[in-house]
Amino acid sequence: MKRMAMFTYGYPVGSYQMELVKALAKKSIHIDFIYGDYFAFDYGGAPPVLIDMQNYSNLSNIQCDELQAQSKPNVQEDCHDYLASICESFTKKYPERYDAFVGVEKIGLAIAAILGSKLKTPYFYWSLEIYCSDDKTWLSHTPFYNFWLQMESAVRKSAVATIIQDEDRANALDNTTGHAGFNLYLPITVEKSTVQPQGGYFMHDLCGIPHERKILLHFGGNMMSQQWSREIAVSLPEPWTLVMHNPFGRPIPDNGLPHMKLVNSSIRLPEKDIPQAIASADIGFVHYKPIDLNNALTAMASAKTARYLTSGIPIIAYVGTTNLHRIFDKFTCGLIYSEPEQVGYAIQNIEKNEKMFKSMARKAGKMFLFENASRQLMFFFDKFLKLDKI
Repeated sequence: MKRMAMFTYGYPVGSYQMELVKALAKKSIHIDFIYGDYFAFDYGGAPPVLIDMQNYSNLSNIQCDELQAQSKPNVQEDCHDYLASICESFTKKYPERYDAFVGVEKIGLAIAAILGSKLKTPYFYWSLEIYCSDDKTWLSHTPFYNFWLQMESAVRKSAVATIIQDEDRANALDNTTGHAGFNLYLPITVEKSTVQPQGGYFMHDLCGIPHERKILLHFGGNMMSQQWSREIAVSLPEPWTLVMHNPFGRPIPDNGLPHMKLVNSSIRLPEKDIPQAIASADIGFVHYKPIDLNNALTAMASAKTARYLTSGIPIIAYVGTTNLHRIFDKFTCGLIYSEPEQVGYAIQNIEKNEKMFKSMARKAGKMFLFENASRQLMFFFDKFLKLDKI
């Protein structure tokens, strides 16, 4: 049996990573999914593991293991020792021969590269975020930020390939790290078996919203200022409610607003409930202001976008998310806005052609089904690991 190890460090473990792990395991590849220290990335207060890892450890050919370094770096000069400690712990606990490593994000890449060099094992880079050297937003959140950027540039060029969401992000990464050869595209996806068609009242019941009201749902995180959120809520026609679902941030004050115009949801939902929560929305809301390169490109690399569209839910998105606009132009599954008061008008326009918008959202959603989006990547792994010869 072929054997791979995937390393996720300094980045939250989510279901989108495990979709690939499960797909590889189904090909009779043993996967050791290794995750650990979270010091290197402050993800808005989110915990290091967003899913129930036990659900995956019980699956055939998958071993999930939290593996920590002996100590965390206090200054940048400690980072090499930190990486060496993780690699030493891994080789002691897992002496097996591996056919490939996958490094998720910059720290995972560094670990995969060090182990790959030591054990003569090829490695892949899975890039999920695009941060540049002058990115002040992430610089303030990430200890030893420049060290990880330098490591990324140094070792990415020796990776077999870079797994990344789309061409826009690949070009941005090349501009940051230098061109590094072959890219394999895998957007943030949804497994077909987890898709819940639009309908139901999950968020209504969770938030105490009457069933006759319609929901504009911003799911997972708060990328808007409080002022914008409040102004958008005021712009909504009746009987619409803006639901801001954000388990990891501060609620938006609703004082002074008309009743049921803005509702906060701070409950962290179990993974199994997320499809129902998304499906109960009437329109999905995506707001990423292009304050930096990563945010400008995130709308097409967002789990909420994939969930909305696969459920057949139209989207209203901020004007700065240009790569998502191309999907709107092709499928007519959403509208854009640039000022808060335009959101209400966008809702009215979608309602005039609701059946068409929902139908086109379902068509666009096929791009985000893992089974469709992963074909190139899985074909490559078949050839690289010679699975087609077994």
